Amino acid sequence: MEALKAQFSVRAGVIPGEAMPELTKGWPYLSSDYAEDGRIYQEWLAKPEAERGPMPGSRFLEMRDAAIEEYKRLTDPARVNWVQMGFMWL
Repeated sequence: MEALKAQFSVRAGVIPGEAMPELTKGWPYLSSDYAEDGRIYQEWLAKPEAERGPMPGSRFLEMRDAAIEEYKRLTDPARVNWVQMGFMWL
């Protein structure tokens, strides 16, 4: 069964504290994402240090980067008065 492990979110609006639904987006990090990221990381760690290369990407980092890009996209004072990005482990 899938479980929610974490969530990235971006909200924005005109009236402070009142998020506009069309400017609200979330990226759920599920237990399957967590397991896959763990597997990839363990495979990377199992290699001899000289053969590792850079740390591999992960679903977690992809989601974080997507939330940051959305935050940047919405940060437009001609459109909204506030933008908030959040992250929470559950």
